[in-house]
Amino acid sequence: MSDKKRISVGIAGASGFVGRNLIDELLKNENVDVIGFCRDSRGQRWAERLTWRSCDLYSQLDAEASLRDVDVAIYLVHSMLPSAQLSQGNFQDFDLIMADNFQRAARKMGVKKIIYLSGIVPRARRLSKHLESRLEVEDTLRASGVPVTSFRCGIIVGPNGSSFEMMIKLVKRLPVMVCPSWTESLCQPIDLANVIHYISKSVNSDRFDGKVVNLVGPEAMPYVVMLEKTGDFLNKKVPIIKSPYFSPGLSTLWVTMITGAPKNLVAPLVKSLKYDMTVENSGPVDENVIGDKSFDQSLEESFEWLDKKKYAKHERVYRPQIN
Repeated sequence: MSDKKRISVGIAGASGFVGRNLIDELLKNENVDVIGFCRDSRGQRWAERLTWRSCDLYSQLDAEASLRDVDVAIYLVHSMLPSAQLSQGNFQDFDLIMADNFQRAARKMGVKKIIYLSGIVPRARRLSKHLESRLEVEDTLRASGVPVTSFRCGIIVGPNGSSFEMMIKLVKRLPVMVCPSWTESLCQPIDLANVIHYISKSVNSDRFDGKVVNLVGPEAMPYVVMLEKTGDFLNKKVPIIKSPYFSPGLSTLWVTMITGAPKNLVAPLVKSLKYDMTVENSGPVDENVIGDKSFDQSLEESFEWLDKKKYAKHERVYRPQIN
């Protein structure tokens, strides 16, 4: 057993795409204990140094109970879908209430620092509601007085990620793609492994404490190029017809119909894609950090992972039983 001081890390949004992968990385450090927060802890994976706490972030009392004895709190929550608690509200209302409860609880329970996964904020006179909400959550978490590290990322590429799955479904299911103007906007996709690396390292390091950091991949490219590259990996060439128009409503409709993703999830994302989401077009930050994996490498590793999972599932189901 190491003599180093043990650190308790609480993760809000631990059952999500980034959270599940982050847990695995954090548990590699024998001095870190991980507590995952989710609506219902039943059915979650339990392990040595990994526990779960049921937590509804619409309740400040729940937030306080979850953050008990937590040193570092990681906030991965983005409320893009409706909630039964506030059926008349929108996702901005949900985000604000949960972030406010979280920051108040963090201050009361003596949390030493908060790490928040946000999105790139472009230079623009008027931001989309989605991006405005990300900024509002940052400001709300800082109101706690606890040092907040905000990692602003572009599109995160990795298996089971919503953006990655949307691209796969669009390429697989469309015989031809009519790409509106927003697909020409530049973005800097970042590999999931790079995101996990910097968040996990920040648990034990004070390098980014209190800072706003752009965390992006090494390449800037239009969204339509990402679709084309995804098609290459799927060995499918989809004819692309480019349109000069930006129609959020129509784009939301076809993305929802083709991918099956909920409209409430797709609509805010589409409206945000009209901006160049790059370091060059970013609002002021304290530091820019560039990941080391190209988009092609991220795609290759993601598809390899998916292939291995399919093979493992096949083996698990069809392997003959040996008596």
